[in-house]
Amino acid sequence: MIEFHWKTWVNVRDDEEHTPIHFCCKTSHLVVLHYLLEQNADPHCVNIYGDTPLHLTGLDSVAKENIFSETPLHRKHTTKWKTWVNVRDDEEHTPIHFCCKTSHLVVLHYLLEQNADPHCVNIYGDTPLHL
Repeated sequence: MIEFHWKTWVNVRDDEEHTPIHFCCKTSHLVVLHYLLEQNADPHCVNIYGDTPLHLTGLDSVAKENIFSETPLHRKHTTKWKTWVNVRDDEEHTPIHFCCKTSHLVVLHYLLEQNADPHCVNIYGDTPLHL
């Protein structure tokens, strides 16, 4: 019964359209993140600010990774993320903007390997290098 309940609510949203996977990515809560991904949580969901979980991964400078420097999102969605590495929020930030702002080099390296655009510009005229 509890298992069914969780499967039903893995994509539940709050008043800002955050899902549990947004919070797990922001706080690097790996146990719950693994569980949500196994239960088919949507890794491409967007909040009211246009942020996907991948945007928020770069906000936490202590994101956990395995010995190959991969986070759970990298391992689970390597091929699916290729089209999402340049996704933009409502201020035209991409995940690489957040990684540069927080100096999260592991995620930054991963995004660049997945062809993230290091020259993308937000609405303020900033590229990731400006941050």
